[in-house]
Amino acid sequence: MTLSKHLYTQGIQCSKLLWLQKHNRNVLKSQNSNTFINVETDNEIKLLAYKLFQNAVEIVNTSDVSQMISLTQKSLKNDVKTIYNATFKYEDIVINVDVLTKSEDGLSLYHIENSLFTDITLIQSLAVQYYVLKQLGYEIKDINNIKLNRLYQRGNTLEIRKLFKIHNITNKVIQLEDETITNLAHFKTILTDQNNEPNIDIGKHCDSHHSCEAEDYCWRIQKKIPEYSIFNIFKLGSKKQKQLYSKGIVKIEDIPNSFWMTAKQEELVEHYKLKEQYANKEAIKTFLDTLNYPIYHFFCNSFHHAIPNFKESNPYEEIPFQYSIHIEHENGKIEYKEYLSPDDIDPRYEFTRKLCEDIPQDATVLGYNINSIQNILKNLASPYSARSEHLHNINKNMKDLMMPFEEKHIVSPSMKGYYDKRTVVQSFLPEIESSYSKLEEIENNKKVLHIFPKMNKMEKAQKEKTRDYLKEYSKLNSLSSVKILEKLKEL
Repeated sequence: MTLSKHLYTQGIQCSKLLWLQKHNRNVLKSQNSNTFINVETDNEIKLLAYKLFQNAVEIVNTSDVSQMISLTQKSLKNDVKTIYNATFKYEDIVINVDVLTKSEDGLSLYHIENSLFTDITLIQSLAVQYYVLKQLGYEIKDINNIKLNRLYQRGNTLEIRKLFKIHNITNKVIQLEDETITNLAHFKTILTDQNNEPNIDIGKHCDSHHSCEAEDYCWRIQKKIPEYSIFNIFKLGSKKQKQLYSKGIVKIEDIPNSFWMTAKQEELVEHYKLKEQYANKEAIKTFLDTLNYPIYHFFCNSFHHAIPNFKESNPYEEIPFQYSIHIEHENGKIEYKEYLSPDDIDPRYEFTRKLCEDIPQDATVLGYNINSIQNILKNLASPYSARSEHLHNINKNMKDLMMPFEEKHIVSPSMKGYYDKRTVVQSFLPEIESSYSKLEEIENNKKVLHIFPKMNKMEKAQKEKTRDYLKEYSKLNSLSSVKILEKLKEL
């Protein structure tokens, strides 16, 4: 068994997942469409965190793990005080320590984290490092976590020692020592058997830490659970979900009429069985009555940099660079306004100035899933205090078009329990969905989030093409809100 700390944490989530990783990887599907982007961010953070240390030797990643281990041992024997990517192996467990420092009191371990928050999987993975080094006979002085300081606000220059915070988590790691030994023994036992896959049922562990690469295999192929099932109606792990699943009931069509449910659950089940759209017209009318003309259908695009590149910005702050507004008047007239920042400036100032010109303080602003939009505008109020009141009023008057769908005031079987904007468009607006699909490069919003920061490195022709795509995508998003609202009005 060759085990890394990453595989160990997967085993913690589900030992069947660990077994599949080692013996049947072809059934797994990657859940992360942004792997390259995440690696890019990891490397950027790591290189900056390295600057907290001096006179270090780096063990470069290669396919030859034995060589990496040998170089680590050579550096320690030569009394190198700081090693990046120090590599060790005990039995079949291989570990890479982001930063290792050596002193008379022993070794200090530093993990460089790419997020603002520490979860249990990090502590578990460092417990494996502690176990390996202890078994190899090393004295461990302390174990630390280096992460971005979410309260740090950049000035004219980037201050590395303020950008990061170092947390001593030695005690948290040591507390998991016995558990780690038990887990490793268990994993060794199940991995030794290469022919028999562990018989582990689906459950809350499937999404307890991270999205599972075996989800499609376990849920769809092995358990034959449809895409829309009892798990969309009843929370995973809930009493009612367990009652139905224990009886072999996973399809909504198979839920007995006698099974007790809340009124809302009964409605969802009944209308799905009938394969018909359901609309609570009274609740939808109540929502529509909160809207005053003219209605400003608003969509904005943003990106985030783990490392703040602009003055008065924070780690991972959302930086808006584009918006589109369809202004709907009571007589049916539609006006359109848009803004897309140049790619070589901090876009926030012009974004804020133009936005306050285009949206009056007392206007009804309609967005979809507005929490992120409101957070962006809230963050702009600090560096641009002269417009803070205007931004505050826009936020105050903002309504969420997602609400009728989130609250199940309108449900279509084709939505399959989801209510994100793209699902709503696919279910109710086929002509708009067709337009989305034609935008080949950016039909996936996750791609859009990472296009703009790279535009300053593009050739002129590619840059112009990308700007056209971004404009079309943004325009389509605010237009889709107009069309969704039309559908609600028709009910």
